[in-house]
Amino acid sequence: MKKNNILTLFLSVTVLGAVVLTSASIMTQAYAQGKRPIDPIEPPDEKLTTQCADVWTYNKDTRMCEQDPQFTDPSCPDGYEYNSNDECQSTETIPSSDSCNSGELVNGECISDATSGGICPEGYSPDFNNEDRCLKQHSIVIQSEPYECPEGSEEISRSGGTNPLVECLITEYTDKTCSQGTYNTETNVCEYQVSNPPVPVCDDGYELVGNDPDTCRSTSTIDEIPPEPYCDTGTYNSSTEKCETKPVKGNR
Repeated sequence: MKKNNILTLFLSVTVLGAVVLTSASIMTQAYAQGKRPIDPIEPPDEKLTTQCADVWTYNKDTRMCEQDPQFTDPSCPDGYEYNSNDECQSTETIPSSDSCNSGELVNGECISDATSGGICPEGYSPDFNNEDRCLKQHSIVIQSEPYECPEGSEEISRSGGTNPLVECLITEYTDKTCSQGTYNTETNVCEYQVSNPPVPVCDDGYELVGNDPDTCRSTSTIDEIPPEPYCDTGTYNSSTEKCETKPVKGNR
């Protein structure tokens, strides 16, 4: 009788050990695969029920209570904000630079060379025989000896006998002048410099901001951050796309 009891006890211990080893092996494999292991040594008990709180639904496959997650609002990354087209936009501003359409930038002004024709002083007219100078003419009458025109003048008429009347043309010459700059006798023009305000320009990828000539702007757009799921209670399961929490067991 004692031998039978001992044998029965030995067999029970052996079977229990095998079951424990099998259970441990199954749980190890389940965790290795990223799954929640189902306890093999706790078969479903028809007398037990699983209870989930309101708005939660029991999932027999995962043996978890689940519900739909909530979602965050779409948003823009740091440094971006929505524009009028609901795009995520970033704006960067930098100072503009000065540039000259002609000439050289000197102390904030565009300096360039210019020329213009010379002018004759008041009372003088251009000398068509020499474009570098101007002339003024007037006549005089000589009524006394030696009845000769002054040096440099030209006799234009003589009347009478021994006491003639001699008319002389006197021509005065002068160089052309400039209203600004200096007259160049080699090029026959007045040479001077003009000053004009610079033109604001922007680097590549930037543009001027409205009527502000001192500021350049660059804008870029990117995709918004899409809504992301989250759970007020429980944990989000990306495989089932549900919020999960453990059920409460109770008797039927």
